[in-house]
Amino acid sequence: MHCCYNLDIDNYNNNNAIIADLENLKKKSPADYRAPWLLAYHYCLSAQNYKAIAEYDYIFDKLLKNEIPLDLYKDYIEALYLNLMFEKCKRHIDIIAEQLKLTDKSRIISYYETLETQLLNPPFFVDIKDSQLFTYLNREDGPGLLCRLFGIWAPVKEKWEISFINDVKNRNQ
Repeated sequence: MHCCYNLDIDNYNNNNAIIADLENLKKKSPADYRAPWLLAYHYCLSAQNYKAIAEYDYIFDKLLKNEIPLDLYKDYIEALYLNLMFEKCKRHIDIIAEQLKLTDKSRIISYYETLETQLLNPPFFVDIKDSQLFTYLNREDGPGLLCRLFGIWAPVKEKWEISFINDVKNRNQ
């Protein structure tokens, strides 16, 4: 379905049509995890990452409590990464690596080393640019600033004009 969406084929050139079809499929087989998986994957590929995480959480909480297919788990990890949920992403990769007895975690996700660099401790006693501290995002609950250092979300009004004027200077000087 998502390929049809990307190619503007027939009824699938409308994102809402795909979502409606997948929601109907979920209703027809409420105990089957595959329809919500397809919906979560579509959300992820169509830049609706928060909805993707909600679908994956539904699958894990309501449908699959113990045995999770590896491909489903990998798609979930990708959604976590795209949602800037790096710590949770790494934790799940570590769980899979332990279960599969893998030492090279990049065999699970090719960008594992990049993920690890996202989780480094912040540098001390140096200037930190505002752009390294804050990321402006537009989530389903509206726009806001994500403080990457503390993981704090600060919602802002769309009419506010956000700009990063000064860098945060070394406060110990």
